[in-house]
Amino acid sequence: MAARPRITQCKAGPSREPERELRSGGRTYKEYEASGNGGQLLIVVPDADLAVVFTAGNYLQGGIWGRWRHTIVADQVIPTIRR
Repeated sequence: MAARPRITQCKAGPSREPERELRSGGRTYKEYEASGNGGQLLIVVPDADLAVVFTAGNYLQGGIWGRWRHTIVADQVIPTIRR
């Protein structure tokens, strides 16, 4: 029988917690994310039935892709799908 995968809690600190909040249109959404260097992001917003994936190559440019969750997802995508 194959071993079952272990699920462990993220211990990377407050800036890397897997559960966060997005504010959009006067509402707060619980958001989960996974990220990789260069702007690879998976952002899941269960209350909006939304999953967004970014694949990018902006390596060592965290200041750029670190803002995408707000400037693109919260400010553009969620308002568009809520219309």
